[in-house]
Amino acid sequence: EAMALPPERFREKVSGAFRNLNSYVKAAAKDFDNELAPHVGCAAIIFNFCFDAFEAKKMLRKQVMATMGLLVQCTPWAAAFRDSPQLHARVQELPEEDQAALAVQHEEVAKVVLPGAKEHEEAVAAEATAIKEANDAHVRMSIANFAVAKKISATLAAARASAEGDADPPAAPAEPEPAAPAAKPEEELRELRDARGRAYYVNQQTGASMWRAPQPAAAEATGGQKEVPVYQGGQQVEVYSSSAGRWCNGQVTEVNGNEVVSQYNVDGQWMQKKLTADSELLRPLPPMEPLPVVQGSKVLIYSNSGKAWFPGVVDSLESGSDGVPIASVNYKNGGQWFNKKLRTDHSFIRFDEDDAEEAEGAAAPEYYVDQAVEVYSNSGGKWMAGVVMSVTDKVTVNYIGADGQVYQKVLDPLDTLLRVHA
Repeated sequence: EAMALPPERFREKVSGAFRNLNSYVKAAAKDFDNELAPHVGCAAIIFNFCFDAFEAKKMLRKQVMATMGLLVQCTPWAAAFRDSPQLHARVQELPEEDQAALAVQHEEVAKVVLPGAKEHEEAVAAEATAIKEANDAHVRMSIANFAVAKKISATLAAARASAEGDADPPAAPAEPEPAAPAAKPEEELRELRDARGRAYYVNQQTGASMWRAPQPAAAEATGGQKEVPVYQGGQQVEVYSSSAGRWCNGQVTEVNGNEVVSQYNVDGQWMQKKLTADSELLRPLPPMEPLPVVQGSKVLIYSNSGKAWFPGVVDSLESGSDGVPIASVNYKNGGQWFNKKLRTDHSFIRFDEDDAEEAEGAAAPEYYVDQAVEVYSNSGGKWMAGVVMSVTDKVTVNYIGADGQVYQKVLDPLDTLLRVHA
């Protein structure tokens, strides 16, 4: 869509479009053969888009090199580049120092750069090599994470089969076949779930992902306009931070007609954005699972005035109108005690991981290697699937975090952040 725009509009849209491409390629790195190779028919279009993006905005230079460096690590895509004289010409149209930087990313690119580019190898070596090493590390980590994720899935499947009395655990489900080229639009979409359990949709023909599936009937009724979320003050949302390059948790602070003002947290610092309700940089955040606190639980409370997390203790619990418990928490800020009441599914309350409460008098569960367990993720606001990796006086667990990556925690067997998978 971006490439079909006139030059002035392309410049406006290219950063967002390229960010989507970069995110997709990085996610595909875990399994290029199944995630990227089936779309090799798009290789010429995507490579040309990378060159167009580079020419439109020089600030995208590093991102273009990193993305192209990942694309050519997929063997069919590297072959598509190798066999395209038109793409070779696009490389040779670049400044020679940029040709030299791209040449570092893959041998197929190095074969087509102009002779003069070699004179710039020393000047670009540090930057280009750093990008290649980062790409290589990302691919290794993605493959390792994918392997652990598959192991977690297999372990959970075995646990479920055992609970149901099956003699042998079922085999891991096969990867779905790509949609046939002649499939109807609604048949091209595959529904998946992210780490937070939210549904999203992937077009199996193009690889594009979206939060909502197209609704043909609704579109006709509204004249083809897309559905616009309705926001209200205090609502939990996610705001895309261009500087951080990711979605960040936030909260709606004000709604004026179609304008939505949100505060969001980037690496501990609170920012504010004013966006329209239909902005692609703003999306509703489904409610988190209620924090499993009891009276006396040690928690952390975020204070807007203090702009920091403060330790507190749950004083009492009451039932909310929708069944979600409301916690009354006493917390200390600057030597003074304060009280705050908030829902246990609010993002401003979380467990204090450094001082997790132990169940007094309770016997420690017996954990064992390869056991299916769950770890409570404060960032994700829910219990995440995991597998026990080792057991000593502590339990080492690998689990899938809210961002889809694999993390490791070493916990006490009595830690309230750890439980046997139900």
